[in-house]
Amino acid sequence: MRDPHVMALHYTAVIAESIDYDRAPSLEFEVLDFSLKLDKRRLLCSPKVHFSSAEEAREVIEEFLHSWEADVALRYGKEELLFRFTRADMIDRDPPPPALTNNRIGASTLTGGGRITCSGHVSRSEYPDPPRIFRLTPEADMLYKRYDKYKKGCEPLQAMAYACLTFLEKSAVNRRAAAKQYNIDEEIFRKIGEISSTRGDNLTARKFEKEGIERPLSHGEAIWVEAAIKALIRHVGETHSDNLSQTLKMCDLPPI
Repeated sequence: MRDPHVMALHYTAVIAESIDYDRAPSLEFEVLDFSLKLDKRRLLCSPKVHFSSAEEAREVIEEFLHSWEADVALRYGKEELLFRFTRADMIDRDPPPPALTNNRIGASTLTGGGRITCSGHVSRSEYPDPPRIFRLTPEADMLYKRYDKYKKGCEPLQAMAYACLTFLEKSAVNRRAAAKQYNIDEEIFRKIGEISSTRGDNLTARKFEKEGIERPLSHGEAIWVEAAIKALIRHVGETHSDNLSQTLKMCDLPPI
């Protein structure tokens, strides 16, 4: 192809086994340099600008799609919707004579499929709205990956929470600087540090006290810590925008 151009990218929506969108109408919107349409588990991404390769176009739109996936997981508390690339529609904007070649090529690249395994069942009447401001910035992506590991049972809540706390603190030099940089009440950081460092048993405690006395994590504390981490991820993922949200405060989280 002498002047390749991406006409469309096609994705399949991988939906958790416990969820269905059978009654959901199609969802259409625009973001970045693309027009998107999600209908019956098929996502069509049509570029509004020129991309000369599928890889180039995918790099742009998939940054947004990953943010959408994370936004849905944070909203519902579990991984529920993923997007898997299936193919790219390409044309040659400067084709040879028709007798020599066909100027339209469909490039298929399957990158996974199946369904996400969860328990229970929910039938949703509409697809989740795409995030307006939230994006998986490098910092938010790091936090989300640790949160996702915890949700999949790969590490205790306390270890995940403490890792997220120290990551933010070191990314901004110290706790006070992190609270200012990410517009988060420093008391939230203090409480996460306290609970994650002093609660747990032989299997879940982040560290062991010299006295060896176990202080189990209460149900209310577990709910609070998970809600706090989810709020941190979302808040950090909005810091790229000029329209910063208000300071995240203790009163924005569940009572403890």
